[in-house]
Amino acid sequence: MKHLIRCVVGLALWAGLSAQAQETVIDRVVAVVDQEIILASELEQYLQFAAGSPQALAAMSEARADSLRKAILDDLIRQKVLLAKARADTVKVEERNVDTELDARVKTLMDQAGG
Repeated sequence: MKHLIRCVVGLALWAGLSAQAQETVIDRVVAVVDQEIILASELEQYLQFAAGSPQALAAMSEARADSLRKAILDDLIRQKVLLAKARADTVKVEERNVDTELDARVKTLMDQAGG
């Protein structure tokens, strides 16, 4: 019985290690701004767009591609910062409050106009 338990535990450990060894990285996070992430694939898409085509990107020097990649990442980070700031600065108002205020202002204007 102990031998069977050891075999099962050993097999489970081997299967777990084998599964970990076969994992493939699909994408990775290159930056996090507030709760927003920037993925490597997103950065590469913008880089390819800025280069004009995959062929133009392949023909570009590594130094130029790295420089462009850094500029694009800086721009993406700035966009995410602005998005986070906009979310923080957003004022939420319920529709009934807007309607009440609008009705009060219309009534005031009508009273002033003599209506």
